[in-house]
Amino acid sequence: MLKYKSIVTVLPITTPAKTMPELTLADVLRELRSDIRQMGEDVHNEVRQELSGFRGGLDEIKHEVQGLKADVGALKFDVDELKTDVNGLKSDVNALKNDVDGLKTDVSGLKTDLEGVKIQVQELSREFNLSQKWQDRTWDVVKWGGGISAPLSIVLVGFSLRFAITGS
Repeated sequence: MLKYKSIVTVLPITTPAKTMPELTLADVLRELRSDIRQMGEDVHNEVRQELSGFRGGLDEIKHEVQGLKADVGALKFDVDELKTDVNGLKSDVNALKNDVDGLKTDVSGLKTDLEGVKIQVQELSREFNLSQKWQDRTWDVVKWGGGISAPLSIVLVGFSLRFAITGS
């Protein structure tokens, strides 16, 4: 707290009027100017002390801000690297999607080929069964015509073959 001379100390109340020195207006103004000057110096000194503490704090704040700027710069760099990595991963994922689509197309083609193979196997099985029936009929004819001559056996086999192929 600031302590200032006051007019009260200059003009003591307890002093009787007859012993009180005579003060002129110039004396009072001089005393007021002195008090105001002292008050200004005291305020100036306190403001200076506060500002010096504040300036020290400002230097610390400036240092912290510089550190934060460096951290933000590093974070921006890291974010840019992450963006690059994510974009690379996106392109890898797109390439994998294209590969999977190609594999799906290949699998569809293989399924179609497998259906064709199944149809061919069924056809071969049917032909095998027909040839097996023809062989059995031929053998029956040969056994039946056991004493018949070879030309007659060939004719009978021909009829059996015709019957096996045409079904009539």
